[in-house]
Parts: sequence; structure tokens; C-alpha cells
Amino acid sequence: MSSVRELLSTFSVILTQTEADAGRFDDLRGQGICVTDNLKYSAAPLPYSPQALADLQKACAGRRVWVFASTHAGEEELASRVHKAFKRDMPNVLTIIVPRHPHRRDEIAKTLSASNLACRFRGDEHHLPQPGDDLYIADTMGELGTFYRLSPIAVIGRSFSHDGGGGHNPVEAAQLDCAVVTGPHVQFQQQIFDDMFACQAAIQAHDEQELTQFLYDLLFHAEDQSEWQERARAFAEQKTGVIGRVMEKIIPLLPRRKVRDAA
Repeated sequence: MSSVRELLSTFSVILTQTEADAGRFDDLRGQGICVTDNLKYSAAPLPYSPQALADLQKACAGRRVWVFASTHAGEEELASRVHKAFKRDMPNVLTIIVPRHPHRRDEIAKTLSASNLACRFRGDEHHLPQPGDDLYIADTMGELGTFYRLSPIAVIGRSFSHDGGGGHNPVEAAQLDCAVVTGPHVQFQQQIFDDMFACQAAIQAHDEQELTQFLYDLLFHAEDQSEWQERARAFAEQKTGVIGRVMEKIIPLLPRRKVRDAA
């Protein structure tokens, strides 16, 4: 313990994400402790292709759309079951699946072949969804920003997965005007989700039944969908000042450049 305290004494400033983290450093007698929040809040929105978005919007015109983003094993099959549950009432619904790892496309194709749903893979050729498609699998890299802009609803992956979950970053979806939904397993993003839940900026579904009901309500009731979108967007906007608070603490510690006398 004494060696840890001695090490921490060499730091002029200690910046933490949460009050709980600050308390731990305080117990170790750290100095200059300041809670600045999570740097993920200050990240720029995910990039996108305007042309790809326009093409997808045209292909999806008139359809209800939701995206299951950054999926892991087990979640593609879950998406297919959820789709079936409300397809009867919403025959025009399109479920978009964006796998976290596109190289799983063969595994995903095999899994979804048993669903008896019409599936189309985007692939390197950027195939567009067709009117009869049920599931559209965006097995490409670097296009998540495009699909968040396309869909008003985003379910965040690795929150229902077979590997025990942990969640992925929901702020990216909130920044791009999505109503944010997650499963029960978000331990790797716990603080962010706790902050969002406290502001009613994200919905947590604890099981498949709840997920199906929440999505049904969002897809079927435009006013509810808009309210969740607005709260998510407002949450993301109010958190953008994190980088400023971090730099306020760091800049005074940086060595100043010596200005040479021009004479």
C-alpha cells in the first residue's frame, strides 16, 4: 500500500470517470483528484457515406426499420425471433443486423437459414435490401454510422450474446438520433448506461420478451419513438464538454515553449 501511495504522490492531477473512482484514489491519498466523466462522450459522431445513406433510404422507403448493432453470437438468431414476433402486425418491418465481426458471415448465414425468413447480405458489393426481405445483414466494415443515421431505433449488441455480454458504446447511437435499447448484460459500459437510464435516455430489456415488447411499441407508436430519440440525443449533447474539462486540467501542466528573441 505504501508503494502505491508513493507512486501516486508523483502525480499532480488524477482525472477519473466517476465519483466512485475518485473515492478509490482518495483512499490511496492521491492528490489533485478531479471527476471529468468518460472521454467517449466527446468523441465525434461516427462517419458515414452520404451516397450509401441515400441509396439505403430509397430502398427502405415506406418500411419500419430497426437496427441490431455490433451483434455477437446468439444475437442474430434473437433478432430473427423478434422479427417474427411482430411481422404479422407489421409486414413491412425490416430488421437490420450489423455484426461486430463481419468475418462471421458464414456462421450467421447458417444460423439464419433455419429462420425461414428472407435474408439478404450487404456484402462487399453493397447489395441493397429488397421489398420482400425480412433481415438485412450489413456484413461490412466502417458503416455503422450510416446505419445509425438510417434507423430511428438501435439495439446495442453484446448485451444478449452467448459469451456473457458486456455491451458496446451506446453514445454513438444516441449522437445520431437513435432511440437506444440494450439487453441485460452491459458490465463493460455500466457507468454510461447507468447515466443514460437515470435520464431515461435508454431502455433496458431484461429478456427476449421485454425486447420484443419494447421494439413493438417503438415501431408502432411514432410519438413514443420520437420521445426516446429526443432524450437520447439530449443526453449525448449535454455530455460533449468532457474533453474541455480534461484539457483545463492538463494544459497548465504542459511545458511552455520558449520564445526566442527575434532580435
